[in-house]
Amino acid sequence: MVGSDDRGQAYTLESLIAALLLVTAVLFALQSVVITPTSAGALDRDVQAQLEQESNDVLVTAANEGELSRLARFWDCSTGTMASDSRSGPWAENQGYENDIAPVADLGESLNRTFSEGTRYNLLLVYNNGTTENMTRVIYQGTPGDEVVSTSYMITLTDRQQITARGVGRETVGSCANPVIPKYSGSSGNVWNVVEVRLVLW
Repeated sequence: MVGSDDRGQAYTLESLIAALLLVTAVLFALQSVVITPTSAGALDRDVQAQLEQESNDVLVTAANEGELSRLARFWDCSTGTMASDSRSGPWAENQGYENDIAPVADLGESLNRTFSEGTRYNLLLVYNNGTTENMTRVIYQGTPGDEVVSTSYMITLTDRQQITARGVGRETVGSCANPVIPKYSGSSGNVWNVVEVRLVLW
């Protein structure tokens, strides 16, 4: 009888230790899994608001320094495309610049400095030729997800502004043989077109 009581106590003690190990393992597993509002891939509202403010600040600063206008006039008038650049590489239709760097130095540096490596973005020039809306991809890092932040800034091009690509002399928007952005059919005076510089982040 004494031997069976010892065996029963051993089984009970063994069961208690096993239960304690199981509870400890469950608690450890629960603490190691962090569930946040962004776990499903959606951006938290605070993160969205911060990205929107940062992207707006970048565009406003670039516009005030003339960078957005210079970007919109960075043309190769012989091919009718955006011009190649030593830092940004050649421009490819629907792909933008191969190094994902805007060809105007300050804007390219601001974008790369402002946004972390985990943030992807597209930089677009959107304009109208009088009948349809058109778009030129300057930087294209892929198709945005469901949750995106989009900001834009409107600039006006005139026919007397100079083309900003390197090595083109004193060629102007109005004298460009193959302009990337066409003259708006309803424009008057020396206004060439109104361009929306759009920054899309996700």
